[in-house]
Amino acid sequence: MTQTLNFAIQYTKTIPRAGCSGAPIFVKKELNWFFGGIFIRSSPEVPVSLILRKEFVLNKLNEKQQ
Repeated sequence: MTQTLNFAIQYTKTIPRAGCSGAPIFVKKELNWFFGGIFIRSSPEVPVSLILRKEFVLNKLNEKQQ
């Protein structure tokens, strides 16, 4: 199975407008908040937003430190 660099989430859980690209996304699980990735894009025509996976973001940050 190939893992994609991003995933989609519904607008009911995000801001449905452009201009938020690059914003960090945090996910609440029970009482804790976790880094979920980076906001990539949204479109008024499609009711989903794309999020760059946290694994990709963290790997790139680790590469820059080495």
